[in-house]
Amino acid sequence: GGGSRYGGGGPAPPPAEAFPTMGEAVKRGKADEAARAEAHRAVEALNVEKRRIADAKRREEAEKVAEEKRAKKAAEKKKAEDEAAAAATAKAEAEAAGKKAADALTSKSGADLAKAVEALSPKPDAAGFAGAFFAKHGADVAWLKTEAAALRVVAPDVPSQVGLIEAAKKHCATLEFPKDANLKSLVQQAFKALFLSEIADVEAFEAWRDGDDDSDAKVKALMQTTEFFSYLDTIDDVETDEEEEGEEEEEEEEEMVPM
Repeated sequence: GGGSRYGGGGPAPPPAEAFPTMGEAVKRGKADEAARAEAHRAVEALNVEKRRIADAKRREEAEKVAEEKRAKKAAEKKKAEDEAAAAATAKAEAEAAGKKAADALTSKSGADLAKAVEALSPKPDAAGFAGAFFAKHGADVAWLKTEAAALRVVAPDVPSQVGLIEAAKKHCATLEFPKDANLKSLVQQAFKALFLSEIADVEAFEAWRDGDDDSDAKVKALMQTTEFFSYLDTIDDVETDEEEEGEEEEEEEEEMVPM
């Protein structure tokens, strides 16, 4: 009858797939290769973009850190400048107050001056106080010995004694560092008077000498006081030797003490 040769009335199977020709295979291979190359370029472009974004982010973070450091450094510098300015202002005001207190007492001398200074509260600034008396006596520094008791009251410690030494330097600077007939400098005479009258200790002179001031006036003062500071260094060496000898003697004495 009218049925399929395979029997039954079902549909016929699909025809078998035809194999591509050589030309088609080559063409298809090239297309696949092009597609893979395009995909590779796309991935590479994506990676490049990711690296660009990461690099930009790192640069942004580095710049932010650098900016924070610059801001911190600027703030620290400003703080230091403000503190230095405040300290300078406070020092100037203290010296002015000390000079004012001294101006009111310049008519007194010796024990009377020392007693009057002792009664002051608070005690006047040492540098300002000495500055007023330096100005009163001009090139005569003998007053340092006469008023030693009063100066000890206003300068009981190393920092205030440094102030007295600085006041002597400033005064001699205003007089252009004069010398007497024997070519002895006024600043060295003042320093010796401060030391020998037991107004300023060795530690105070060393602190003044080693301070940060590098002004021309200080350089000039140091040049004119080399003999004085050599003398102080000799004293330091002797005291060190005596201390070492004293320690050795104490050890010997301890060995001699019966147990």
